[in-house]
Amino acid sequence: MSRRARREGATNLAFALGRWEDLPGPFAGMVNSLSVLFPWGSLFRAVLSAEQPFVHAVRCLLKSDACFTVVTAVDGAADAGELRRLGLEHCDVARTAERWRRAGFISTSLEALPPEHEYQTTWWRKIRQREGRIATKLTLWR
Repeated sequence: MSRRARREGATNLAFALGRWEDLPGPFAGMVNSLSVLFPWGSLFRAVLSAEQPFVHAVRCLLKSDACFTVVTAVDGAADAGELRRLGLEHCDVARTAERWRRAGFISTSLEALPPEHEYQTTWWRKIRQREGRIATKLTLWR
């Protein structure tokens, strides 16, 4: 458990470090809420493309009626090289929401977040320095 979670008194929280390809593992069917914050690389591609193996892993992790949240901050110009490398040149979070809907998830919201949103990760603090980068939150339900 993280220091922050302990400090805030969270007792029903687990953090796992590993590859998404190894999921669901011992967490199958146990997760009420799953968040993917500012993914990059293969996780970024899996989330934004709603790749079938990733969708299957998420579905296996989540309990029915569980929430899946994705927070990302893609800047087409600044991230062009990585987007091209991942085959996501036409990356669009609205398209991502549609892909997840087609995979059987219910999209309840897609919203731009203010710079001081609740997801103040180390990575966000680093990438937000580029003017124009906006965090977007997609909320899905199983």
